[in-house]
Amino acid sequence: MASRVALKVPRLLGVVGAGQMGAGIAQTAAVKGVPVIMADVSQESLDRGIATIHRSLARQVQKGQITQEEAALATERIRTDVSLNVLPSGSISPACYLLSS
Repeated sequence: MASRVALKVPRLLGVVGAGQMGAGIAQTAAVKGVPVIMADVSQESLDRGIATIHRSLARQVQKGQITQEEAALATERIRTDVSLNVLPSGSISPACYLLSS
């Protein structure tokens, strides 16, 4: 008999690094409905990461994988910050995950 595993969706995902991997993780989570804070050491890095996400979402819309509305909602779910102290104090819990890319 197969056992059932209950997966908990995080209420917030912190991603440290806005490079190819960090942007991809942030995008995937945001498309799935998870709010994301993507942090990096410079605004330029964050801007490149967000531009990468926008291009990727546009390709997904063009291919019919997601709708324009889903892409817009995913974009709204991603916040950026140049500080590594972006998570509110006390927010680390089973519903909050932090990934370094």
